[in-house]
Formats: sequence, C-alpha cells, structure tokens
Amino acid sequence: MTEAGAFEAIVETLVLYSADFPISHMCGRCVALGDSFHRFYAEDMRLDERHTTLHPALIGSESLRSLKLAAWRLKLSDRQIEDTFFSNAARLYGFA
Repeated sequence: MTEAGAFEAIVETLVLYSADFPISHMCGRCVALGDSFHRFYAEDMRLDERHTTLHPALIGSESLRSLKLAAWRLKLSDRQIEDTFFSNAARLYGFA
C-alpha cells in the first residue's frame, strides 16, 4: 500500500513494518480504489509528459513514506515511530 490514509486505518495495531514482499523493488504506485487498491507499474505507464518525464519511485519506498506520513498525521511520538520502523523488530529478533 502506498497511501497514508490506508495506513492511518491500521497503524494503531501495527507492531512493525516489513518490506519483504516481492513488489517492493518494482517501480510504480498502489492507489486505493474503494475498499481495495490497484497497482500501477512503471513499465505499464506512459512516463513522457509534455512538461516533464516522470520517474516513479520503488513501491517499497513509497510504502515507507506513506506509513511515516500516517504516523505523523496520527501524532505518534518519535519513539513510537522508531519502534514501528526499527526497535520492535530489533527486540523481536534479539538485537536490542
């Protein structure tokens, strides 16, 4: 998912973020459509516009940015955000 609104709906129960899904290294974007979503991949899009050339980001990076935006909108503390992105996993796997 690459939209902050979707993350806002689930972030209160989120324990940690994981980006080990196969599409995280593909370029494109996931867009919410009703109660589901659609993935747009760079190779399927027309990227040359009259005023610019579009350069889609990695889906995994877009997802991380959306989760962080959702955390800011929900006014999570810096500690809660750090836990979500790092500390919870470090504790779970015995690195902290």
